[in-house]
Amino acid sequence: MPTIDKVTVNSVCFTPGARTFWHTHEQGQILQVTSGNGFVCLDGEAPQIIRTGDVVWIGANERHWHGAGSDTLMVHTATSLGTTHWAEEVLEDVYRKAAGTGSPRLL
Repeated sequence: MPTIDKVTVNSVCFTPGARTFWHTHEQGQILQVTSGNGFVCLDGEAPQIIRTGDVVWIGANERHWHGAGSDTLMVHTATSLGTTHWAEEVLEDVYRKAAGTGSPRLL
């Protein structure tokens, strides 16, 4: 079994329209949505809707962002494995394209 040097667990509350910057996790990330709904988007893919109760796996070094829907809060527990590498802001037009797309990417 591989050893993971750094594990970070955070509960994050996103206000409507709030989202992370683009980022990666050295060994992956698990998101568990505990309230509300929002989006997760892998670079080069369509944004996926995530809702209360969803659990999402994001693989090692997959560039992505996540955040709340435009009209709701979203709370999730994020378990990040390894170092997180932050990149640029998710632009407003990229976020606007997220509204109404996809279905949850479940673990």
